[in-house]
Amino acid sequence: MTDQIVYLGERLGQASSRWPHADGPRLWPVTSPVSGASRGIGLGLVKALSERDNAIIYAGIRDVTKPGNGLAPLVRAHPDKVILVQLNSGDPSDASAAAATIKAISGKLDVVVANAGESANRVA
Repeated sequence: MTDQIVYLGERLGQASSRWPHADGPRLWPVTSPVSGASRGIGLGLVKALSERDNAIIYAGIRDVTKPGNGLAPLVRAHPDKVILVQLNSGDPSDASAAAATIKAISGKLDVVVANAGESANRVA
């Protein structure tokens, strides 16, 4: 799919020195927080995104000390790409803290995947 992307600089005939990489155009990093990343659809999305060269994934889980058997290997294999953040959908302060972490590290969000399915804490 990446071979189908038309780079604006190439279309305009600009020199590769205009690109952030000395050897020419590449995809810019895409920052994606994924809630519910420890299993199911969330884990599947983290796996798929981690295979991309340009992805930075903030894997939102309830307890960052317990990433689970599916997510832990991805964090080990891609430590600069898959970053754990505490994100319990029943705790609004977790969302604020996760946003602050993402802003401090990446400074931006490109795609937000709100996937959390259930929470032990119910909001009335």
